[in-house]
Amino acid sequence: MRDALKFQDELKRDAVDYAMRLNEPARRESLKWLVNFKTKIGLFSQCPRCAGTYSQQSNLEPTGHGTEKMDTFKCRVCGLEKAHVFPR
Repeated sequence: MRDALKFQDELKRDAVDYAMRLNEPARRESLKWLVNFKTKIGLFSQCPRCAGTYSQQSNLEPTGHGTEKMDTFKCRVCGLEKAHVFPR
């Protein structure tokens, strides 16, 4: 459970990082939107790039290319690939 929370925290930080790359006033609007950003909806983690750049929720879907040490996900909207590495 703690590991899953770390991944969700990482997604939130990544979304803020994407928002900070935008120019004003888009940056300000994106950061306001991110206040209510849900990093997980149902079974799906949400794409931090779509959240930070486009202010929209998009699912990160499993790619099926994970290993026993990590899971991999891909966003169908923007193509972001994200790995979730399990702690040792």
